Formats: sequence, C-alpha cells, structure tokens
Amino acid sequence: MQRYDSIHNTNISGLVNTTNIVEHKKNSLQNVIVESKEFYIENRLHSQTIFDENGDIWVMYPRIKNNSVDGLLIASYTDNGTNVFFSYVKKDSELYISNVKLFQEKFDKQINNSINKKANGDNCGFEGLPSCDLDEVIITPNPGGSGCSNCYTTPPENRGSSGCSQFVECIDNPPGGGGGGIISPFKTPCDKIKPIGKNDKSKSLMKDLKIKTSENKEHVYILNADGNNINETHFEGNEGEAGVDFNFYGQIDGFLHSHFKGLPPVFSADDILNLTYLYKNGFIKDANSFVFGLVTENTQYYIIIDDFESFDNFSNIVMMGGNEISDSVYDYYNLVYQSSGIKESNSVSTNEYLFLKYLEAQKSGLKLLKSDSELNDWKLLSSATNGKINETKCN
Repeated sequence: MQRYDSIHNTNISGLVNTTNIVEHKKNSLQNVIVESKEFYIENRLHSQTIFDENGDIWVMYPRIKNNSVDGLLIASYTDNGTNVFFSYVKKDSELYISNVKLFQEKFDKQINNSINKKANGDNCGFEGLPSCDLDEVIITPNPGGSGCSNCYTTPPENRGSSGCSQFVECIDNPPGGGGGGIISPFKTPCDKIKPIGKNDKSKSLMKDLKIKTSENKEHVYILNADGNNINETHFEGNEGEAGVDFNFYGQIDGFLHSHFKGLPPVFSADDILNLTYLYKNGFIKDANSFVFGLVTENTQYYIIIDDFESFDNFSNIVMMGGNEISDSVYDYYNLVYQSSGIKESNSVSTNEYLFLKYLEAQKSGLKLLKSDSELNDWKLLSSATNGKINETKCN
C-alpha cells in the first residue's frame, strides 16, 4: 500500500504523502503514528485472512481518524495473487455494520495498552516480549450468507493500476518490484550519488558528521530535496548508545549518519536492515538517487542500491513479507555480521574487504563508495579474488 502511494503520489495508507507525523523506532524498526492530523490505515490491526471459494484472498483493515474507526478497507489478492485491489466497504452494507464495532472495540482496548507501549519500540519485538503487531479481529466475512458482490466501493482506490509491480504486498513479486519509490532508467553507482550525495549541502553535512564522530553518540541527518536545494533534519542518539530514534514526513532523499569510536568502522548489520526497512515501506523517494551515508573517525562512505532485483529479493527475505523486521531476523543478521571478522582493530582496507564480502554473500544488490576527507573524490569499491579491493574512480 505504501509502495503504491510512493509511486503514484497517492495517500491510500495515510503514511505516505501525508501530514501525519511518523516516527521511526530503532529497536522495532517500524514507523508509528506520532500525531495523526488526518486519517491513516492501522495496518497492525487487521482481520483474519479470508479465503474465498473463487481463489481470492482478502484482509480487512480499519481506517482511523481522531482515534475512531471511520472506515474499513479491504486489501484483496486476485488472479492467483498477481493483482491487489484496495477498496472501502460500503457503510450501509451488512459487512460494514457487522464488523465496524469489532474493530472499534479492539482499537479502544489496545490504543491505551498495547499501541502506546509497542510504539516505544523498546517494549516489543524482542525475545520474551510481545510482537509489535496488534491482535487480529475475527470478523464475519459473509453476514447473512448472501454474498457481498456489492459491498465494496467502485472503482477501487488504486484504480487503473493493480499489477504486482506496483505493490510490496503481492504474492508474486517480479524482478524490480521493490518498495523503493521511483525507479528511473539504468544509472551507474557513480551516477547515482551525483544529485544528492555530491550536492554541496550533503558534503557540508558529511563534514559536520566527521566532527561529531568525536562525541560518544550517533547523529543522523534526514535529507529532503527541493529542486537543487537540500533541507536536512538533525537527530542525535543517547550518550554511549548505538542507534538514533528519528521521525520524518513522507518520503526522503537521503540518510546520513555517524559512528563514534567503539561502533563498527563500516556500515553495521543494523544499518543494512534499516535500509531494507526504508525501501520496502516506500520511504525512499527515488531509489536511483537515494544515498545512505556513513562517517566514521577515519572514513566516509555511501551505499547505493545498484541491482534492484537482488536488493528487492534480499529485502523480502529480511522483511518476511511484513512491514517490520522480527527479532529473530535481527539476531541472525547481527550474528552473520559478527562472524564476518569486521572489527575496530583491523586495518581500514581489511574491514572494507570483509564488508564487501558480507554484502556479496547476502546477494544484497548494494554497492559501496568511498570518498577522500574533502568529499570531492569518490571511488566505487569492489572485492577482488586475491583478497584485495578494486577501486574505480567516479568522474
């Protein structure tokens, strides 16, 4: 749903192209509504999955406005899961009348208990703690037994475009069908960093992050482009702790952050997980120019999405078909990362080589670029068979 919104500049989800304030929590790796200025679809609260006799599959979600359920949205998979339609249930139908109160009661019960706690991100999604999802609402899918051919509004909300390439949620997700917003014609990794990564404002912010690496906390700049101008929003973490809580409106053009001494000297496993989260939830405006930047005490890097098919497949594995990352996946990728041999005592080139091999082993579709301290000369890094690194200068 969010991917469709990001591509078509719509707002079916209430989470993209919206005035709602969304906050990203580092532990649960999900976004939660901080302030709902308009409606949103609460996709953590949904019905059981309904399997119709004709092979269609559908799930019902509540539309929330001013803490009240003011609509019910059906996400239906049709044609063997190759098409998805979003349609509202007509408010005068038996399907709506029979089920709206169930959603309201569950929402009222959990808005003060589960949602507020789970929105914290520190109280869900980890070993021994509850899932960050909310409970299912067990609905009556066919009240009265007369079918529901006229229960839905027509045309669907995603009128005229329902193929799997438009959705993260499709059962059959073809090559290139990821959640990363606009995907333009082919560009090289060096081309992709030009619009945002080589902008003077981005260079200035990366240099500022270099100064901040002497502090004992992480810093983040969220980038939003307005023509040739880039606007930044700054967030900082807690003293002595890895990670930063941050919030933003809609889609973004870049994500820059720092690692202080004691954190991985290259991108961490958490960093890569965060990138897959942003991509699959439709928060990346243009995947062909988005930069994911890191500054450490001695180095400065960008990661870009190079192979969309590979990165989409990798992201699907990480996200497991949902919109958040489970604790087991989080633990697994951190364990694999730790076993890669990356550590602070290694030389810079050794850590770069090991990180490149880590990305290759995951078939991530990502590329790593490195710059000089003045952020003028960028090089594309790739691993060679002899244990060394190939460097290709960007013009």
